[in-house]
Amino acid sequence: LEWKVLRQFQRMYGESLEIMRDVTYVLAVNTRRIAEACAARHDYHAFEYCVRFFNTFIRQGIAKRDTVTVHNVLHQYRQLCASVLSNDEELVKLIAQRKRKAVNEGV
Repeated sequence: LEWKVLRQFQRMYGESLEIMRDVTYVLAVNTRRIAEACAARHDYHAFEYCVRFFNTFIRQGIAKRDTVTVHNVLHQYRQLCASVLSNDEELVKLIAQRKRKAVNEGV
């Protein structure tokens, strides 16, 4: 279910970049909320999808040179990391692994 919702978020995010920044912000907030819910129920697979989509949102924003949107997405990403940092070390490792992979791939 999370995958389908996040794919719709990605489509809406791509269409609203540079045009409707408030929509991209709401999508980032809701992606964080989904990820926090996944973390609370220890659904690591769905949580990983959320992290991947955060990376996709950042990559799309950078490609469009939309710094305001990228900043907003990174803020939500930071809030997600802060919320799981105190709760689950496995999720923190997962986030770190995904960030290393994203950096190595040129995001």
